[in-house]
Amino acid sequence: MSHHLSRSPQPRSEIQSFSTPSSPTRFAVFSGFPPMARLQWLEAMLPLGIIGGMLCIMGNAQYYIHRAAHGRPKHIGNDMWDVAMERRDKKLVEQTSGN
Repeated sequence: MSHHLSRSPQPRSEIQSFSTPSSPTRFAVFSGFPPMARLQWLEAMLPLGIIGGMLCIMGNAQYYIHRAAHGRPKHIGNDMWDVAMERRDKKLVEQTSGN
């Protein structure tokens, strides 16, 4: 029998238990990470919130500027047919209001 087989290996756990004095619940924390490492995702929330908020503000600013300049919201997907119909409608309205 080999010498290394006669010794029993020490169990090495990669997960340690962690509990705070204020809460009786126990959390599993990987060894080597402090308890605050579980909240690293929270660091990214503030910049992502700022970026998302700025995108919303800029989108609304474009909407209101266009509406102020043209008197109506922007028509999305305006093709040549839509432009021709707008011209036709405008001409018809002018002809009926002139008579």
